[in-house]
Amino acid sequence: MDSGRLEAFVDAIIAIVITIIVLGFPQPENTSFEAIWNLKPVFFAYLTSFITCFTMWYSHHNMFHYIKRIDRKVIVSTGIMLFWITLLPFLTIYVAENFNSSIPQLLYGITFVIIEASYLLTTKFLLDIKDNKKLRYQLCAHKVAQRFYLYIVGFIGLFMGIPEIMSVACFVSIAIFYIPIKQIRHCVITEEYTDENIQTSTSS
Repeated sequence: MDSGRLEAFVDAIIAIVITIIVLGFPQPENTSFEAIWNLKPVFFAYLTSFITCFTMWYSHHNMFHYIKRIDRKVIVSTGIMLFWITLLPFLTIYVAENFNSSIPQLLYGITFVIIEASYLLTTKFLLDIKDNKKLRYQLCAHKVAQRFYLYIVGFIGLFMGIPEIMSVACFVSIAIFYIPIKQIRHCVITEEYTDENIQTSTSS
């Protein structure tokens, strides 16, 4: 199956999710800077969710640059990832309005873990497809572990009565997420699959 329609679908869903998150913003109580400052949990939750959506779109786009085919497993795992991403507008406002409460932060953290796991599962399914041998990047195991360690720290903070740590852990984990993404662009895909060699072989 061609990947073009799946890429377009992912682009559309993520764009809609980001828009809905913004539309769900509560208004300040008045026009003072103090009223705006009181909304800082909202802005922090929005920033975290926005960066998450952008990061998933960016990594998905870069990875699919090297993809020739997809199968049903890739579509299903991507659909699972998108399902949890579409919950972010609700969870963002839920966390922002209950920033010091354990249940909203717990649900927020679980959603992040499932989104990450779904993305990694999609990556595995793509690498299992024979025609995608051009995709020769490997996720750095220690970088992936670091992100999950941060989630564990967030969950520990929840049970210790410091729920805000969960949002901070989610934010930092997404910042770390950019390190493996960069490897997609700079990995050695093997010489036989570099764009330069492909062009050379075509011209000859």
